[in-house]
Amino acid sequence: MPDDQESELDLLLHLTEIECLNSGSVTGNATGFFFLRDKYLFLITNRHVVVGTGAGQPDQLRITLHESADELTKTTSYLIPIQRGVEKDWFEYTDGGDEDPIDVVAIPLTDPTLVEKFEFRSFGPDDLLADSDSLRLGSQLLLLGFPLGFHDEVHHLPVARTAFVATAYAVPFQRTPTFLTDGRMHRGASGSPAIVKRPGQSGSVEYKVAGVHSAAYDMASRDPSQDDRLALNTVWRAYLIEKLTADASRKWAEGADVRTAAEPDSDSKPQPASAS
Repeated sequence: MPDDQESELDLLLHLTEIECLNSGSVTGNATGFFFLRDKYLFLITNRHVVVGTGAGQPDQLRITLHESADELTKTTSYLIPIQRGVEKDWFEYTDGGDEDPIDVVAIPLTDPTLVEKFEFRSFGPDDLLADSDSLRLGSQLLLLGFPLGFHDEVHHLPVARTAFVATAYAVPFQRTPTFLTDGRMHRGASGSPAIVKRPGQSGSVEYKVAGVHSAAYDMASRDPSQDDRLALNTVWRAYLIEKLTADASRKWAEGADVRTAAEPDSDSKPQPASAS
């Protein structure tokens, strides 16, 4: 496989589809990606994915992991219990003040055998776009994920959509740590990493995480009979992942009560994925 194609495959292996379960029933789907901070492994996604509303509140998340990079058809389902309240199974924070928490969470994956048993890739602090970096208006981003759950069901790989920077990157949109993109996004893409693709050294390609896609903007004044949706979307900035995982890793290292937050799905034995 050519180096550039291998690099693209590695990029896709950073992601996993998230299925939200309530009492064993699927209530929704989203996107997540792996992030390694020091020796601590996290699943990054949106806060609204784990919080949910009403009957859509998940008590478990189900992700799919590859058993081998050479046999991508072989996958295993993995369950992550979700507990709310004081003992919630994820890390979050506010960006100061009394506002709601940012729509990004880090879910600790404490099973030490994950890395040994399964084939996936993890972003790290060096893969994050620095907030001091520049993104020009109209710059193209890759939004990787599982829109409406759509993906390559045989190899269980996500798809890439394109979006463009729609607000001044140097100015936090509406005084929040976000910027907007112009692109066609769907449910299921929540938690997708927004990727900047740049030339690297010696003709290679460099990928940087610019942020986490969250939700589409709409206007209450929009008349559906006359107006299309804006196709503008919120992206939470990458430095929030840096801050969140740094704080989470510190608490984890200090012995915070981080329970084993993942286990194999006993009802789903390892088997080739099907396109049913």
